[in-house]
Amino acid sequence: MGAFLSGHLFDAFKERPDGHKRLVTMTSPTVLSLKTMRERGYKAFVVERYITPIRKRIDFGNYADIIAFRKSDKGSCTAIQTTTTSNILSRIHKCLNNDNAKEWVLGGHKLLIQGWSKKGPRGKRKIYQLKEVVLAKSDFRV
Repeated sequence: MGAFLSGHLFDAFKERPDGHKRLVTMTSPTVLSLKTMRERGYKAFVVERYITPIRKRIDFGNYADIIAFRKSDKGSCTAIQTTTTSNILSRIHKCLNNDNAKEWVLGGHKLLIQGWSKKGPRGKRKIYQLKEVVLAKSDFRV
C-alpha cells in the first residue's frame, strides 16, 4: 500500500479481495486548512513534522501545524492548529497551556484552531464543514 500527497487530497491504494488495487481518496484536516487559508489569500505552509525514528509528530512550538501570512496583515503571521471538530476543545487547552503559543499571541500574531467534520442532510452527500476558534490575548493568563 503506497501513499502520497497529491494536490489537495491524500491518496492511498487499497487492495481489493480479488487482488486489484483501487484508489481511495481521503482528506486530512491539515490539507483542508491549507486549501482554505490559500483561498483566503494567505501564503500557507505546513510546519508540523513527522520524526520517523521516534514515530512522533512535532508541531511548530508544540502548538501549530500551519503558518500563514499575507501582505495585508502588516507584519502579523497566523499560526493554525488543525484538527477534527470533536477535538477542538483539547487543542484549545493545549494552546492555552503552551508558553510558546502565549508568546506568539502576546507578540501580536494570530492563533487559530480549525476543526473539520463532514456534515450534511441524511441521505445526501456529506461535505467538510469548518469550525474556527480564534485565541486572543485575553484568553491567556498573563
